[in-house]
Amino acid sequence: LKAEKQRRAEAEAAAEAAATLKKALSSLKEEMEERERLFDEKLASVHRRQAAALKEAVEAAVEETKCQAKVELKSAVALAVEEREECRLKAEKQRSAEAE
Repeated sequence: LKAEKQRRAEAEAAAEAAATLKKALSSLKEEMEERERLFDEKLASVHRRQAAALKEAVEAAVEETKCQAKVELKSAVALAVEEREECRLKAEKQRSAEAE
């Protein structure tokens, strides 16, 4: 009878230990899921910031390219005007020389 009571007590203790362990594992699982969720949120935030920074860099590069293209176009127009003026002056000189 004594051995039976002891076995019953040991079985109850083992059942309580198993229940405690099950609760601990459940809590640990919840904590891990929460940490994973927080990590995912932080990672998403980092990706958003990186995407925003990349977008800004691309927009700045596009703006710089536009400005450079305008400068080159203005330079080309100025050269064309200058060349046309030189040609006009040469033609005038030639006509003057022919008229003499």
